[in-house]
Amino acid sequence: GLRRPGEVDDRGGVVAAGTGDDRDAAAADLIHQIGRVLLAEDGGIKLSFAPVELVQYVSDICDLFRPQTELNRQKLVFRYACSRDLEVWLDQNYFNKVISNLLSNALRYTPAGGSISVTVSAASGSAAIEVRNSGKPLDEKKLKDIFDLFYQGNDAVSGTGVGLYFAKVVTKLHGGAIQACNSPEDGGPVFTVPLPLGNAHLSDDQISGE
Repeated sequence: GLRRPGEVDDRGGVVAAGTGDDRDAAAADLIHQIGRVLLAEDGGIKLSFAPVELVQYVSDICDLFRPQTELNRQKLVFRYACSRDLEVWLDQNYFNKVISNLLSNALRYTPAGGSISVTVSAASGSAAIEVRNSGKPLDEKKLKDIFDLFYQGNDAVSGTGVGLYFAKVVTKLHGGAIQACNSPEDGGPVFTVPLPLGNAHLSDDQISGE
């Protein structure tokens, strides 16, 4: 199901304070999921894709994080620049964690009074989910490395280096390639997750119900 604040972030920890058992369970869950993603990347397991209305889907995940942003005195804004019924094909069990990991990191590294924005857009043949925050900029010299497994970065993105690797692999399995940069406006981190429209990139056995 959808990840809520208090569960997995890029550190393999939690967004909000919880019990030791909560943190252990969250870390164990992420390790389990990474193992399954590595299997999927090697063809060991198959993902099951179904059409999803992307705007509502991402909006619902954002809503799960709003209580925590209010506690943190952060502003979370969701926007869309596309048709509200835009559809993409997702394996929600895996892709939920991509968006949740990006939002968890944004909450962790955005200061009180700062802002987090999430935007869904579409261009010819593709959709995109953008997550940006007003925290510290990413290290420009290491942008190509931040999605590597066990990467240790600066204060803008750090931790165990598994959450962003997970996001990269799952996005790749969905036909996209996650990207990171710093905003030219305020210098804050920007993560973009592009996704192809339609299901022509999927094999028959990846489509749910086939």
